[in-house]
Amino acid sequence: MSALWGTVVNTVAILVGTLLGVRVFRLSASTADAVLRSIALAVSILGIQMVLASPHFLVVVASLASGTLLGERWDLHGKLEALGRVLESRLSAGRRGGVANAFVTASLVYVVGSMAIVGALDGGLRNEHHVLYTKAFLDGFTAVLFAGTLGPGVALSAVPVFLYEGTIALSARWLTHAISEDLLLRITAEVSAVGGGLIFAIGLNLLELTRLRVANMLPALVVAGLLALFV
Repeated sequence: MSALWGTVVNTVAILVGTLLGVRVFRLSASTADAVLRSIALAVSILGIQMVLASPHFLVVVASLASGTLLGERWDLHGKLEALGRVLESRLSAGRRGGVANAFVTASLVYVVGSMAIVGALDGGLRNEHHVLYTKAFLDGFTAVLFAGTLGPGVALSAVPVFLYEGTIALSARWLTHAISEDLLLRITAEVSAVGGGLIFAIGLNLLELTRLRVANMLPALVVAGLLALFV
């Protein structure tokens, strides 16, 4: 259950944000933008902290460079966007009303992203949930905004979020029982540091300072795990 704690908090945050958006808050555009940017700043700081925790910074650099090279070649960003469009068209087909639209829109925002993957891996491998806690703040706030405009159907997006992040976390937890403790520590240290680089990139995008295609950097997590074998 400890591996799923971050996933549970993220799920609850979406539900609470939806409730607040429907019943309580109606935020102006300027206020919403200011709060979103403050959360984005916190995301960037978290990413920096995770990168600096790595004992082998060259592994982080090599992983990000080679992983991004692979991601660009495979065009993961484009494939994820195409998948999102397909899911949106299929899930919304034949349905009327705002519930389906709210569910699809919110689910794609919360699930199709690098932060969910990095956070769930961190929870499964190390029982560290600060990434998903930060994501919970971000998702909870956006749930307030979504619910205020799209309606209570946003709450349904908590289901795919729980299943998606929970599956990744439990799969990573299984890995901790399949390898030695020393190797596990090396892998988690490097994967977490590279994940911090991805999270920092997400923060820059949220601050609208860059337009990095973070999904194309996801292979860097696998490369980091492999390079840890030789550190």
